[in-house]
Amino acid sequence: KDPANLDEDPLAFKTDNVTAHVDFKERFGEFTSNAGTSVVEFPVNKYICKIDKFTWLMDSDDVEMSKAENPEQDDISIEAAINTIEPNFYSIHPKQDSLQFLAPKARFNLKEKAIYCKDITFIEVADARIAPDSGKVTIRRNAKMETLNNSLIVANYITQYHRIEKATTNIFARRSYESKGEYPYFDSDSNRYTIFFPAISLDTSFQTVAKGKISISDSFRLGPQFDFYGDVALKAAEPHLTFKGATRINHDCERFER
Repeated sequence: KDPANLDEDPLAFKTDNVTAHVDFKERFGEFTSNAGTSVVEFPVNKYICKIDKFTWLMDSDDVEMSKAENPEQDDISIEAAINTIEPNFYSIHPKQDSLQFLAPKARFNLKEKAIYCKDITFIEVADARIAPDSGKVTIRRNAKMETLNNSLIVANYITQYHRIEKATTNIFARRSYESKGEYPYFDSDSNRYTIFFPAISLDTSFQTVAKGKISISDSFRLGPQFDFYGDVALKAAEPHLTFKGATRINHDCERFER
């Protein structure tokens, strides 16, 4: 046995109150909740989830899990449905403050002790909603979530003032994350520029903030009249970015330098 795993709970997962059908000839088992949804605990991963049924695939050492869709959401708008999403995965790690999200489908690999979640719309962290690429998230031992590459951050999720794209994001807890990514900026003529923020995190009030730099070589314009280079900062609660640096006026006057 791996010495690093000596303190692990020997149970891969556990649940109660399900109807089971196990077929050793066909090498699978089906488990259906007797109470609508059942709570399944993953002791090694320090996670629990609420699911309707799961299937044990013996030869691949996988457990496939699924949560039934809510039929009451069929007649409401997409925005309303997003705002009524009820999580079904919950971290029980004491330092993650009940980090939670909805994953209608997931797979647990018994050998790797890893949970592969699918079809995730977003994960709410403090004031931000973070959408993983392709809706996929992997949970390893001790509630460690793998880095989310090419994720999308909307902050804050109420005003939705800011969107950060192609973000590389690490989620540590319900009110803790760090990221870096690209911010689309549009000047007054709707010309698009990309600002790279290498440092995105939360301040002491759990507001998403970001800092970056724009160099002269970026040929960045605040608008058609002004070039800019220097520092740029973002606060999720404020609709505009803050620029601090140098500007150059763009004009066609031959008698005056630009």
